[in-house]
Amino acid sequence: MEVRFADGTKEEIENGRHERKNAQNRTVEERPATGADVSRPRSLADGISVDNVRSSGQGGAAGSRPTKVERQGNNIEVNYVNGWKEAIEFGRYELKDPFNRTVVERNATAADRRRLQSVAN
Repeated sequence: MEVRFADGTKEEIENGRHERKNAQNRTVEERPATGADVSRPRSLADGISVDNVRSSGQGGAAGSRPTKVERQGNNIEVNYVNGWKEAIEFGRYELKDPFNRTVVERNATAADRRRLQSVAN
């Protein structure tokens, strides 16, 4: 699998290895491929990003309506009709694709918390 970006850089996954190359086609990163590496190009091809995996009430596609929302203390998890899942647990944000592969994992932002809380209300 190969993805070329407008700036000339590219990412490749071949034989279980992820390789990122600069615009001069020089390798800048090489390592074993993760599930997120595989999901990211597929997500780009499908037009999926953190910003558009949200409820239809907030402008998302009909397939991204929440099917289940779980809250426990400051933790929140939202499952969508299209199979995607967003969660904030112990201050960490995670976005998973329909195959339960982690696409994004990072510290949660205030915007993440507001977005998920608006879906839960």
